[in-house]
Amino acid sequence: MISQNNWCHEPVLTSSASQDLDNASQEIVNNSQLNLSNVSYTSIETQTEDQGEELKNIKKQLKQCQDKHRQLLKYNRDKTLLQSINYVKKEKYDEAVQLIVSQKEDIKKLNSEVRELTYQLINCETFC
Repeated sequence: MISQNNWCHEPVLTSSASQDLDNASQEIVNNSQLNLSNVSYTSIETQTEDQGEELKNIKKQLKQCQDKHRQLLKYNRDKTLLQSINYVKKEKYDEAVQLIVSQKEDIKKLNSEVRELTYQLINCETFC
């Protein structure tokens, strides 16, 4: 401890003042480091929360995409089923039309045969 006189000529212990200044400086440094560690922890916590929010948003978007995919699959399945039903109906319709046409032709042939047989019967009755 060095004793010095200040401007009012009172003895002042420089080592005590210096020690107080060192202690105050160290306390400021410690507090600032503590504050920095709190800031780091807070920023990490904020980043984690932000990433958590991003993850929630991504999960929400994924669920929306999955729902849309399911709807499209159902729509395509229904559309394919309807097309196959329509195809079967058209095939059956085409078959029915062909059957009707062939039956009309058969009826024409039968009518022709009936007519021929009727003429033969009339001729037979007349000439026999």
